[in-house]
Amino acid sequence: MTRTGLKPADVTTQVLQMKQFDPDYVHLMNTEEPVVAFLKEFERQNFHPTTFALYTVSSKNVWDSVGELAAGKPFDTRSPQWWDTDNEGIVLARELNARWHPEVTFRTGLYLRGFFGFTAAAEAMGRAIDTAGYENLDGETMREAWETIRDFVPMGSGIRYTYTPNDHRGIQGIMWHQWTEEGTIEKVHDWFTPDPMPQEQRSDEFWLSD
Repeated sequence: MTRTGLKPADVTTQVLQMKQFDPDYVHLMNTEEPVVAFLKEFERQNFHPTTFALYTVSSKNVWDSVGELAAGKPFDTRSPQWWDTDNEGIVLARELNARWHPEVTFRTGLYLRGFFGFTAAAEAMGRAIDTAGYENLDGETMREAWETIRDFVPMGSGIRYTYTPNDHRGIQGIMWHQWTEEGTIEKVHDWFTPDPMPQEQRSDEFWLSD
């Protein structure tokens, strides 16, 4: 395993290094601009590794910039997406967006993950108020309330939020999508929850060692 800084200004050098390393796969953990730059440079250098990416590839800006170069490259999602208009949470997010920002016609997965995350925060705050009273809200009462969140699914989203004293990540589930060659997005498979990584693997040193 190796890592690069993923800076668009240096993609030519970095892709040359990737080709020498001959990776089994490349995971683009970055925002729209570097994704576009790397996909174009992969094509220019005739380098076609198996590529995965974060939810930023779901942005229409990426498709408008690189088109079919994005097709078939799975990206992870941690919440329903903007096009999931049969989901009540997405319907609400679209209604609020149309009310306050009608000029914006698309929201990325990161935005929607934040939207659903705030619904979990609101649930935790409500529980804290019910338990301790509004006048007693503080960091401790909020922490205690957060840690009662178990398999909380906001607004039919399919996300299951769970907080424990030893794990405050909240979301353990993941789903994969990909662009089709026609410029639409399709689901690769439904939600699943991967097994947690052993503690010794939760460090850069483990993955960067021989």
